[in-house]
Amino acid sequence: MLRFAAVSIVLSFAAACGRAGAEAEATDAAAPGEAAAQVTTGAAESSETATAAKEVIDAEEPGGAEADAEATGAEEPGETATADAADARAARATEPGPAAARARKKLRKDFWVIGYYATYLFRRYRPEEVRYDVLTHVAVTRVYPAKDGALIAEFGRDGEAGEALAGEVVRRAHEAGTRALLVVGGGGAREALAGAATDEARPAFVAALVEFARARGFDGLDLDWEPLRKGDVEALATLAADLRAAWPEADLTAAAPHLAAGRDEADAAWERAAGPLDRVNLMTYGMAATERGGRSWHSAALYGAASEGYVSIDRSVRGYLAAGVPARRLGIGIGFFGVCYTPPVDGPRQELRRAAVAAADCSMSYADIVRRYFDPAARRWDAEARVPYLALPGPTGPHGCGFVSYEDAASIAERAAYAAERGLGGAIVWAINEGYLRWAPEGERDPLMEALGRHFRRR
Repeated sequence: MLRFAAVSIVLSFAAACGRAGAEAEATDAAAPGEAAAQVTTGAAESSETATAAKEVIDAEEPGGAEADAEATGAEEPGETATADAADARAARATEPGPAAARARKKLRKDFWVIGYYATYLFRRYRPEEVRYDVLTHVAVTRVYPAKDGALIAEFGRDGEAGEALAGEVVRRAHEAGTRALLVVGGGGAREALAGAATDEARPAFVAALVEFARARGFDGLDLDWEPLRKGDVEALATLAADLRAAWPEADLTAAAPHLAAGRDEADAAWERAAGPLDRVNLMTYGMAATERGGRSWHSAALYGAASEGYVSIDRSVRGYLAAGVPARRLGIGIGFFGVCYTPPVDGPRQELRRAAVAAADCSMSYADIVRRYFDPAARRWDAEARVPYLALPGPTGPHGCGFVSYEDAASIAERAAYAAERGLGGAIVWAINEGYLRWAPEGERDPLMEALGRHFRRR
């Protein structure tokens, strides 16, 4: 039996991607599965490429990049920083005007823009640097249940320092008029959540979560149950209903997986889960890794040839709508990271042959892509998928990339237009830490957040 004690909490900060301590904080880290150290205090946490696909357009917003000096928060001096800034400016683009105009006219007034603040990446994007004003909500990672009845909180730093970090994000968000969500679960937390959501354990789990979040000033919870197995969505729906009953005024959201190749409809239980939830947000990024074997594809294609098995945002949206999730409660995902394929692949829809996915969220942040891989001559625009990519002339950068799929200001504009046209209720970003250019000139350090503000928030 799980015991959730209101006065016992284990605070933990573990390294992403298998790295530990300060070393992990100082370098590229991983996706929603953050982790690390322990302390006790009080309450709870947690192909050939088609001609159209080769179409070249002018690059958009300066794409961020993280410096080796990021761990200290210092600007990288000298010629290297100057050259990097010049490359970032070269990535600035004329964005698709029609898409932006449609989004401004038709986005719902109650549209939510939720940015995940990965606390284990706090050195990349410190609380005082965050553009809270372009978000309706900031989701702070994370808490999850332990087997012994405690709640484990992973707030990026050990003990009280982690609590202080999370508290500062919440405080600054509120000062900007932005609401704060506590992320519950995350990558690798599936077994723990499944145990805590049983009929026996759930009442205590719900009480502990609500008490913990309220005590720290959070405005609600984001349920991130990864991965989902058979029957898990039903359990998530029951958990969400109990949380709604226990905390009626809370903002409640859940992250949902994108539809894999070959699937046309989401789990029917999502209709019931959507009832107590304010938003069901699709993790429509990093999708290339789930593409059918044998061909390269984009990390976050807006559209794709569904008949050929390619995954896309549109395919997932249609599948969740077909399952009964109302459009007004459905959100799409935006990734501030990309995917790298090795040569001989240099674009989407190509046979892999000897190529492989060499890097993704752990080490291919948007900032890293622009700093180490971006070349204006290599930039392409996939007119069908509505995303940019880099077709590199040979092995490039630390991972030897030939094809880099990523998102930028132009693709953000396309997503805003799509959400408006479909009457969707929101968008999420994983993770806002990954797009900040600490080394860039002032005013050019947060281009993707600026694009979010322009296209989703009219800022």
